[in-house]
Amino acid sequence: TDLRIYAGTYQKIIGGSVKNTIGETNVIVGGKVNENVDISDHTFGYVLYGGCYSEGGTTKVSGDTHVTVEEGAKIRYIYGGGAKTGTPVPTVDGETYVTVKGGNIMSVFGGGYKIPCGNTNVKILGGTIEQVFGGSESASASGNTNIELLGGEITRRVYGGCYNDFSTSTYKWVTTDCHVTGTTNVTIGPNAQIT
Repeated sequence: TDLRIYAGTYQKIIGGSVKNTIGETNVIVGGKVNENVDISDHTFGYVLYGGCYSEGGTTKVSGDTHVTVEEGAKIRYIYGGGAKTGTPVPTVDGETYVTVKGGNIMSVFGGGYKIPCGNTNVKILGGTIEQVFGGSESASASGNTNIELLGGEITRRVYGGCYNDFSTSTYKWVTTDCHVTGTTNVTIGPNAQIT
């Protein structure tokens, strides 16, 4: 798939599919996408997935996923992989690649949402981002995670690993065992601002 979006407002942008197997994905989001959205609100929405969004049936990307955000785009959550809402779990057989060249983003994950991932690659060249994670959210990573902070501004935190499942209703951790099986690699260049 080759998806390029430069205007409009979107609750979900999905590089993969909902119920099918596809080869490789390439998603570029820029311009004035979600220009009137408040991305500081942690409510789940305005999400970009490089992989598939499972609603049942065999759903996977058999190759790599590529996500690029540039210019003035606003996104709350970016996932290099996909998301699980049903079974079976959508997978990415290849590697995930997330590149941020610009824009305003709350959270970047190299992996997926509630699904495991393999090797992940996150490169930050520009933009303003609250937090960056090399792995998945509420799931483990079976491969290596790689983060390169070469530019842009990070305003809160950077983790090479995964983000465990946290309940905003009870303010307690639901799971605490999400981890990276391989190696985590974080590179911080001289042009990156971590404030």
